[in-house]
Amino acid sequence: SFPTEVGGFKPDFWKMKFLEHVRVRHVCDRLLTGMPMARVLKHSGFGDAQRLNRAFQRVLGTSATAYQRQFADPDTCS
Repeated sequence: SFPTEVGGFKPDFWKMKFLEHVRVRHVCDRLLTGMPMARVLKHSGFGDAQRLNRAFQRVLGTSATAYQRQFADPDTCS
């Protein structure tokens, strides 16, 4: 059976962390295609830009906009 706590955290904590990472990865993929931020946000599951950016900071140490500027192909993100 699964322990009630792992590293002092309950299993639901780890499920939420996993989901946050999956959502951030999904947003990264969309941003790299040049999809507009408003559309990415609508389909991200974060609900609003503040939540999305807090998750980005936790997972990647940067904002979604900065990520897009740094990594996206300028031809698709103009």
